[in-house]
Amino acid sequence: MIPLNQTQITDEERWATKQTDRGRVLSERETTVKGYPALDVMIDTGSGRVRLVAIVVPGVRRYRFRFKAVDLTQFQPRDQYDEYASTFEQMLQSFAPLGRSELQGPNARLSAVLLNEEQDAEAMVSGLAFYEDFCKEEKGKYFPLEEVVRGCDIPSLADGFDPQHILNNPDYTYKLTLTDSSFEVTATPKRSGIGGFFGDGKHIYFNPKGPATRSDRVVE
Repeated sequence: MIPLNQTQITDEERWATKQTDRGRVLSERETTVKGYPALDVMIDTGSGRVRLVAIVVPGVRRYRFRFKAVDLTQFQPRDQYDEYASTFEQMLQSFAPLGRSELQGPNARLSAVLLNEEQDAEAMVSGLAFYEDFCKEEKGKYFPLEEVVRGCDIPSLADGFDPQHILNNPDYTYKLTLTDSSFEVTATPKRSGIGGFFGDGKHIYFNPKGPATRSDRVVE
């Protein structure tokens, strides 16, 4: 997930883009595509030339477009190649990224569109659920949140969480609801713009617009 405040191509993205087609870099320039920061690279692979354009959409994801031209002698007449290159350029200029809600369709890979704060919350909910199951197995009962984050007095779990990251998190309120035979763990957003999570020990559910329930989409 691309951070909301990212306005430039990072060194990591620059390296990853050039590794897509390993070869000799003929040209490389930072630019913009439809107002989004982008990297435009031309690579000689030895068997042809590849143009790669990586576009970063803050708060959503990165897109990579690839145009490979094999040995130009295969394009006869030459204007056939020029036509393909022109079509590729037109495709770039018509670029219109999908928003978060559109990327969260039933067939989308949800992890690809979670914000950094949401990824952290998902990991915390998953971790708390794992701890509860482990504590139940070892101690014969479920434990309240304040004890779970400290490992339920089980040495192997003692350092798994930073308790303050759970109990005083700036983005989420975490809560455990217990019965003798089950538990529920929630991460409820403290502000707008981030989604909530709900876990029942079997699945984790995500709601991009606020608190989550079992009626929301399953993350895992």
